[in-house]
Amino acid sequence: MVDPTGERGLLALTFDPGFSTNHYIYLHYTRKATATAPVHNRIVRVTADGGRAVAGSQKLIFRLGNQDAATDHQGGALEFGKGGKLYIATGDNDTPARAQQLTNLFGKMLRINRDGTIPPGNPFYATALGNRRAIWALGLRNPFKFAFRPGTGTIFINDVGEDSWEEINRGAAGANFGWPVHEGAANDPLYVDTIFPYGHIGDLAPTGCATTRGAL
Repeated sequence: MVDPTGERGLLALTFDPGFSTNHYIYLHYTRKATATAPVHNRIVRVTADGGRAVAGSQKLIFRLGNQDAATDHQGGALEFGKGGKLYIATGDNDTPARAQQLTNLFGKMLRINRDGTIPPGNPFYATALGNRRAIWALGLRNPFKFAFRPGTGTIFINDVGEDSWEEINRGAAGANFGWPVHEGAANDPLYVDTIFPYGHIGDLAPTGCATTRGAL
């Protein structure tokens, strides 16, 4: 049931903080369209047994929005942070305006509990509706990967740029990183500026490489 078209497919996986006892693994993948549901991304949990998932153990944890015909800009990273909360990066699905809207889950960082419920402490819990209460930060284009700094839990988000700039952003609850209004450093008080932008041409990116991995 996985849709492998373009940048769709198995986007990420991560291990439950209690994996040594519960053997839970979480997957972020694109589900093919069915007679009852359009193509969409989802978070599921499976129970591992050695190198395999136990048959019938798949449990839907969180369903993301229906995809457009565009198959790129999926984002996809999936990691547990402080307090055992599950963070999910989503791309704008090639519709940039969505990244600035609280009415969808595209171009965002999301935060949920490991059972798929939404923490009331999320920054937009009181103003967004339904599963959009999971939004933790917005204004991202295509965040392939993020990482937590050990000890502090500070999150750093790699956002793949479009025309000129790549970004590494310091995550913060309620932050708006400006896409598509800005790309790269903007010094605009309405948005949270990138802490490390680099151009597609120059010493740091002589071949125009995007930041698609991260480790701290």
